[in-house]
Amino acid sequence: MKKIFIHIGTHKTGTSAIQDFLVLNRKALSKQGVLYPQKTRRDYFEIREGQTIVPVEKFKHYEKLVRLVRNKDKHVILSNEDFCLMLDPFLVKEAIGSGVETVIICYLRRQDNFVQSYYNQKVKHSGHYKDIMVYQPPATLDYYELLGRWAGVFGKENIIVRPYEKQQFIDQDLIVDFLTLVGLEWSGTFKRLKKNANPRLPAESIEYMRCINCLVSDKKKRKLIKNQLLNYSAAKFEDGTEALFYNHSLFNPSQKHALVQRYDMSNQRVAREYLGRENGCLFQEPLPDIRVPTPPAVRLTDKMINEITQHLCRSRKIKKNLIRVMEQDPAGMDDFTRFAYQKISRVLNF
Repeated sequence: MKKIFIHIGTHKTGTSAIQDFLVLNRKALSKQGVLYPQKTRRDYFEIREGQTIVPVEKFKHYEKLVRLVRNKDKHVILSNEDFCLMLDPFLVKEAIGSGVETVIICYLRRQDNFVQSYYNQKVKHSGHYKDIMVYQPPATLDYYELLGRWAGVFGKENIIVRPYEKQQFIDQDLIVDFLTLVGLEWSGTFKRLKKNANPRLPAESIEYMRCINCLVSDKKKRKLIKNQLLNYSAAKFEDGTEALFYNHSLFNPSQKHALVQRYDMSNQRVAREYLGRENGCLFQEPLPDIRVPTPPAVRLTDKMINEITQHLCRSRKIKKNLIRVMEQDPAGMDDFTRFAYQKISRVLNF
């Protein structure tokens, strides 16, 4: 009998790229004995009260999956990073039923890099503007606890753990690595994604987006600015002027060490119990040496603010929106909002 592979993320581990690849290559995968039945990431489950749960009214979809596995003799893949938010994975087990082998696939990103990437996304998409040091991601950073929830339902032997580090991927390629987990090899029949499924903003652009988020409340206007900011950042790299963005880290070395150290025992247990690594090494990418002086993290200088604002104002619509925003009364603003108001309004000659 074939298997149902449930890819539970976690967040910020290339899940969008994996899902986009599965959609793009649906037919090619089917020919090789693997079905990806999801039309959207939300198929087969829904989110209620911040947890991913399987609704009773959609159990019939799982029954269809079981029939596919039994009758067509093909593997089935489900993928959504919100699965990792579930507090009770038994709901998935209950939906699938007995008699079907289920394998859980979980990629894990080192905690400091995970928080930075999650924070980047919140600022980019959700209007967040608080400092990263007070930000708490919704997903747990205790990976041993997370995996234990799923192992308690499906068995530790059915959990596949992969560290999200390029040097630990097969052929240093995330897609090749994932295909291997479901029993496939890369072939010429597969199509490559043409662009990054979820581009990030570098640290300086994130700081600027934070300024926009605290000043602009309208989501559509923020999205317009965000898209232009992404284009600006991409052009900086393409033009070979990436020196402006030499430090993409939002944490300094000491902060990185402190965060990773907090979860060191959890990471060691994952490495030993799920990967069979007696040395307890889950992540291989070295942390920065806190004994070696490092340049300060780049933050928004007046020159950067001027350059970015002028670039954005090439769009008449954005310039018009920014001018309207600067007409608000700065009285009562918090410190960061006042800083953003003063810096951007100066460029607009207010």
